[in-house]
Amino acid sequence: MGDCEYISNCEHRISRGDYWSNVEGGRFRSKYTLKFEIAGFNLSIHAQLVINERGLENAWIERTISNPETVILGEDDNMHYIKAIEERACRKLRVVVNHHSDPPKIVTVFFDRRLKGKK
Repeated sequence: MGDCEYISNCEHRISRGDYWSNVEGGRFRSKYTLKFEIAGFNLSIHAQLVINERGLENAWIERTISNPETVILGEDDNMHYIKAIEERACRKLRVVVNHHSDPPKIVTVFFDRRLKGKK
């Protein structure tokens, strides 16, 4: 299963990180250390993985959440924060946050190609 070791029955698949975690009733141990923290938020394992894989900086995520250009309530009932990141040629960073968790959980982070060139 790639770069991870399957420990027990689980629906969610993790591809990278040296991280033990219960995920939907299963546990994974993978090869890489994941150490990302955003003040006041938990990060899903998926968010930690994509931050690492995509070379995203915590400062970009914090700026997007604290001072977004756009905030959208998604169909998934999560808040979608969007901001252009100057260091990345003004590409639009989307940070998806579940505010029903305590503390709020960052679900995923990505540069949204659908918004390329839009203001």
